[in-house]
Amino acid sequence: MPLTRVDQMLTEKVKKRLIVFIVIMAAGILSILWYSPDIEEVHDIPVRVSGIKQVKNGMWEVSRPAVASDSENADTYVIRLKHLRAEKVNARISKETDDKYLLSSRDLKPGDLLIENPAIYRNGQAVLPVSGVDERRMINLIIEACIAATTESKRGDLFRFVSTEYRDRLGFNREIMGRFVKSIFEELESLSIYVAGDPEIFIEGKNAKVMLKLRIKAFYMGRQNYIIGDAENPNNVIIIFRKSKNAWKVISADGFRPLGFDENYLRLLGGRFDLPLTDQEKIERDRRCMPCRLRMSERFGPYHD
Repeated sequence: MPLTRVDQMLTEKVKKRLIVFIVIMAAGILSILWYSPDIEEVHDIPVRVSGIKQVKNGMWEVSRPAVASDSENADTYVIRLKHLRAEKVNARISKETDDKYLLSSRDLKPGDLLIENPAIYRNGQAVLPVSGVDERRMINLIIEACIAATTESKRGDLFRFVSTEYRDRLGFNREIMGRFVKSIFEELESLSIYVAGDPEIFIEGKNAKVMLKLRIKAFYMGRQNYIIGDAENPNNVIIIFRKSKNAWKVISADGFRPLGFDENYLRLLGGRFDLPLTDQEKIERDRRCMPCRLRMSERFGPYHD
């Protein structure tokens, strides 16, 4: 049966809408593929935490909300923060009051923070305190977690604390930095990070500046040596945090000088990971490639292609 004019108009409308829908879907998929970094995203669970008090060796005073019992195994346990993940620790109740427990545990240590209502969390979950710690302690916890993630080559754990708005003076954004760090984890056998002294933390409203003195060692070609700083001179690194909602995120980091080169050498290396370089910078990158290999050879042994 031939289509009427009304039927033809309706059909054309449907076609146009379908085409628009397909274009929008295609654009969305392309944007996801183009802009999403190859980083495993970690989703933090907000938790309340409380401290513990050492009464004597192996004995700890703990608030009641931080203690749980496993009826199936007849165990008492707490969950503490370890690099901003949940870690189950077994303990034994020695005494109790209206609001406290006296626990016996050889695994707890001074300064531990325990998650309240531990029965609803599982071991290893990524957590983020929203009460029970002040801002300075929270930033210190993030720094410790970042160091642990780097030494264990866990890029997802490291970038859970890096803002999507990250941008440093070298031009790195979060995506490029993600590719850069992935390359480091693949090329170096292991990393060890040493912080000289306590971090200096300066908080102004929702912004914080952290000054660190860092040394980083790596195994490369079976040998270990410094890639950041050395035994006598650490790198002075500045990390800028910004707070959004309950989370502090890194928005910039400056001061890294790999193998003792000036910091701008990182920008030249960034060209390997889609960081836009000028023609002059590309020439400079190629010119400085051999000195970098020589420096690696001095520290780790002969270079082999």
